[in-house]
Amino acid sequence: MNPGIYLYLLVAGAVASLLLVPAFKALSIRLGMLDEPRPGRIHAHATALLGGPAIFAGMLLVVGGHYLAAQLIAGSALAAKWFSPDTLASLQHSSGGDLRLLAILAGAVIILGIGVADDAKSLPIPLRLGAETAAAALVVLLGVHPKVYFLPDWLTCLLAVVWIVGITNSLNLIDSMDGLAAGVAAIAAALLGFWAALSNQPMVAALLFGFVGVLAGFLAYNSAPASVFLGSSGSMLLGYFLSVAVLVSSFLLGSDETHYLPLVMPVLILGVPLYDTCSVVFIRLRRGRSPFSPDLNHLAHRLYRLGFSRRQTVLLIYLMTFAVGLNAVLLDSSPATGPAFNCVVVLVQTLAVFGVIVALEVAGRGGRPLELGTPVAAEIEGPAEPVLAGTVTRLGAAGAELAVPELAAESAGRWLAARAEFRLRLRFGPPFEELTLAARVRGLERSASGGWLMALDFGPLDGDARERLEFALAHYRALGEG
Repeated sequence: MNPGIYLYLLVAGAVASLLLVPAFKALSIRLGMLDEPRPGRIHAHATALLGGPAIFAGMLLVVGGHYLAAQLIAGSALAAKWFSPDTLASLQHSSGGDLRLLAILAGAVIILGIGVADDAKSLPIPLRLGAETAAAALVVLLGVHPKVYFLPDWLTCLLAVVWIVGITNSLNLIDSMDGLAAGVAAIAAALLGFWAALSNQPMVAALLFGFVGVLAGFLAYNSAPASVFLGSSGSMLLGYFLSVAVLVSSFLLGSDETHYLPLVMPVLILGVPLYDTCSVVFIRLRRGRSPFSPDLNHLAHRLYRLGFSRRQTVLLIYLMTFAVGLNAVLLDSSPATGPAFNCVVVLVQTLAVFGVIVALEVAGRGGRPLELGTPVAAEIEGPAEPVLAGTVTRLGAAGAELAVPELAAESAGRWLAARAEFRLRLRFGPPFEELTLAARVRGLERSASGGWLMALDFGPLDGDARERLEFALAHYRALGEG
């Protein structure tokens, strides 16, 4: 196929998405489909949730429309210019391609419906997983599964169902910051599409490049600060589409049935969301929580707590996705690639890895004392007054400084003399929950405004309290940094 077709589909997808997303955003607001701030999330304002239907509509318009067009122009001069006869045949009827496209579409509709229902009503996890499994099984039974020579068909089909459900949920789990899941999916789809184009799989390449274009247009509205979210419908749709694109691709080329290394390619390309899923489930189980309970332990959250701003965190994960996935194309022994091509891939990957290192070094300089520009309310219960109110002016993992405007001199003396622990309640405001810590007074002095500054030391923090405090610290450190 002429490479210009892929570029055209990419641009067409971006344009379609740029036009469709505002309409679905307005519909989301009108229907009240909004993501409100809540524990386990880090956005502070209600945000439109119908990003998934917008992406689906864009894909249907671009890929579906152009697939029909490819069939209509068969035999014309235009087809002769842009398509080889074999390529056009593969676009039309490649090994049951029509049935597989319909199966993929049917599965997408079901996954989208499950996601929209979850966004509207927060479906129970067992119900959602059961519905996803049923949708995956239907798609596999309709022919969307690979041919792996060394495995029986029934086992291949079972693994295909597990793959669809696993990748669908891994993209849903990684959707924890503005632009993160959509960007990771776009990078993974671009790498898969590049490989499909090189290995003469035009139908798969066309689907993936159209998908990349739609996601690129969506990111114009989903990057920080996002005006529309993917929602469960969107993040699940991204994972579903990537998973089935892998299943309809061929990673064992030619007649060489002994070279199985290319089968690892999709695992590497989707390595970052898979790592995020495995690591967050491990952390939750280690702490005695349900693996499905929402928290702030995703890869993006953990990087954010190191001191990256939100934009830096998202960019770092983009680089990781690209660096890990790019190396996957070197696993192929196809004649489509050669030593020169492999050298270029290694060079680009090396530059991407260095980009990760530079980002880490820059963020490492951000360990400055935290002065809060946004007020954090504090209440303390101690020996002198039942409740003493103040405002946090400095905050760290080991202690804090409070501005306490209303404190009599004799009360100040009692606070300073008291060495017993007391309860400190920090109220950060949305989207963070109130946090209660044990603390002691380290010092007390007059401020320039005539009030009092109280220095506090925190007692030992349990894992949950430390996690929430560090995340709040990263949030306030990143204010104003983008």
